[in-house]
Amino acid sequence: MFNFYILDDDRTQQILLEKILRKIAGELSLSHINIEAFSKTTDLENNLLLPSPQNIYILDLELQGDKYAGLKIGKYIRQKDLYASIIFLTVHEDFLSVTYKYRIEALNFIAKSNNDELYDTLKTDIEQVIQKLDSWSVFNKNILSLKINTGIVRIPLEEISYFTTFSKGAHSTVLFTRDNRQYKINLKLGEIEKKYPGVFLKPHRSYLVNPYAIELINYKEHYLVLAGHVQTKISIARGRYRSFLKEFAKYNIRSLKEL
Repeated sequence: MFNFYILDDDRTQQILLEKILRKIAGELSLSHINIEAFSKTTDLENNLLLPSPQNIYILDLELQGDKYAGLKIGKYIRQKDLYASIIFLTVHEDFLSVTYKYRIEALNFIAKSNNDELYDTLKTDIEQVIQKLDSWSVFNKNILSLKINTGIVRIPLEEISYFTTFSKGAHSTVLFTRDNRQYKINLKLGEIEKKYPGVFLKPHRSYLVNPYAIELINYKEHYLVLAGHVQTKISIARGRYRSFLKEFAKYNIRSLKEL
């Protein structure tokens, strides 16, 4: 069952959001949903759900004149629930970087000014949560079977650190595990992405990384470090940087370390 918790001090906005969520749930065939609305952060704090990837919190950024109220409660929620999705409603479009300072890992920011856009964006976000749950089921299956020159190698997903290609247009990639084993895989990076949608992230055109293996992201120099490869700095392409952080935030599984 999906749980939608709304925090907004405007009752009219609460009613609108409830109506939108029920319509989206019907369109996406979500038969069992729970919707609760709160006007005060203290009421929400006292009624937090048990941690679950099926929890979706929709928070107004500004409450009772405090433009950081939503961020504060968002940080509190993230401390209590690493798996929930958090969506902010805002009239401020410059708050994305602030959430990373708060280490909230927000799923999205949605402008409150356009009801049609609000509906469309919420629907897209909920679809992404469903996709994330589907990708988790892939992780629960636990094993990737990949073709190498001598046959097939079967590797648990949690052991994979990253894939890379060393030349443009290469028809194969190299897989690195957390304990630094290497396998030459007879697939292009794009083919791996297509075969396992939503499972790996692409910080650079030459890399696919396991988001569960990310140990550090350096915001100033735009690189990441993966478990088992602390001496390897994988660049995050400038053109992908903001979208990469947003994609990583969807996994909601670990706090970032900031240098």
